[in-house]
Amino acid sequence: MFYLQLAGFGALGILSRYFFGIVLSKYSFFPFSTLAVNIIGAFLMGILFSTCDTPTDLHKAIAIGFLGGLTTFSSFSFESYQLWIKGEHLLFCLYFLGSPVLGLIGVIGGVSTGKLLNT
Repeated sequence: MFYLQLAGFGALGILSRYFFGIVLSKYSFFPFSTLAVNIIGAFLMGILFSTCDTPTDLHKAIAIGFLGGLTTFSSFSFESYQLWIKGEHLLFCLYFLGSPVLGLIGVIGGVSTGKLLNT
């Protein structure tokens, strides 16, 4: 049952992100839709896990499925927060700074590899 919930919420999250992007991209040259879903997803992740003492499979399906489909930034933000409150400040810094930097390096590497493969 958990896997069906996960898949269903994942589909809803992906569709939400897609339609959100269509609507907002008409009104801005800046990637506002990505910024908006990242902030909304992080906010919803905070609400979801601060309103329950013990996350159920439904909470996990919503977090991983819907919010994961909407944005991976919500997971990144919540995981960063968890490292910080646990006092793992060095790991927090490495994760918080390393993820976007290494992600950008990954994109650059992927584009370069794609261009090489395409020639």
